[in-house]
Amino acid sequence: MNHNAQLNAVLIFEYAFNLLEAEMNRGSKSIGAREKILEVINALPEKLENPTIEKLLSQVPIIKSNDKLMATQFIPATMIISFCNELALKALIHQTNGVNQRGHKLSDLISHLSEIERIGIKQEMTSELNISDSEYDSLLNTNDDGFIKWRYFYEGGPSANLLFLKSMFKAVKKRITWD
Repeated sequence: MNHNAQLNAVLIFEYAFNLLEAEMNRGSKSIGAREKILEVINALPEKLENPTIEKLLSQVPIIKSNDKLMATQFIPATMIISFCNELALKALIHQTNGVNQRGHKLSDLISHLSEIERIGIKQEMTSELNISDSEYDSLLNTNDDGFIKWRYFYEGGPSANLLFLKSMFKAVKKRITWD
């Protein structure tokens, strides 16, 4: 894989995430309100004639319109920031090891980094998020395969922590050489 193409992909998906997050912030101040999002998802009808997103969400009268907006943006935003983390980790692995690493699990990708990089990312994130090492490990486990889980959110109620995923992306991205 061309490393420059890989770096461009990181920037493209980061941009897409930033647009979704900005729209989500404008539509609702309760980012990360997982219960509301799952309430929308779980209330959706099984089948709809000539489905559109408007028709689908109109079938969920118990949810305020802002929460519907957030749910329709939180899901793709979570999937995209999870993918951003994958791409950024793969780019960093390629940059440091010359290896085109495959896979989706963030913990597996992180394990291919040097110990110095792993410790640096973890320290930066625990400091920024004001969490302990064990909380970091727990959040990494929760968000480990977010790209897969959120692509198939309709198969079960996945969990995500956008602040953790954003912090990881920031910590990994700053370690990539952009030349």
